[in-house]
Amino acid sequence: MRKINFGVLTIKDIAKALNVSVSSVSKALKDSHEISEKTRKLIQDYAKKHNFQPNPMAQSLRHGNSRSIGIVVPEIDNPFSLRSLMELSLLQIRNSTTSAFHKHMSHTRLKKGIFNI
Repeated sequence: MRKINFGVLTIKDIAKALNVSVSSVSKALKDSHEISEKTRKLIQDYAKKHNFQPNPMAQSLRHGNSRSIGIVVPEIDNPFSLRSLMELSLLQIRNSTTSAFHKHMSHTRLKKGIFNI
């Protein structure tokens, strides 16, 4: 089964394009001394030219820390909730974190079948 990556450049793509190992790409992007200067420069130049951006989810698996915040709010159209989410989003951009927002319906609204979708 072929994986779809939606045009996102991965270290595997770089390795294939340059005929080097994935490990070499990873080390070059971390500026490791374990590979030659020539190979490191080749990989870094290719990554820069093709606007390579590290995948935060892949990095979180390696570090064991997702730097993600889950948030449940009662009503997203409530001015306080909306303002809080906007401020949190700005903080997350500055601190390179991600979040998942979920709107929670109260038990009463679910029971009555009241939905604002």
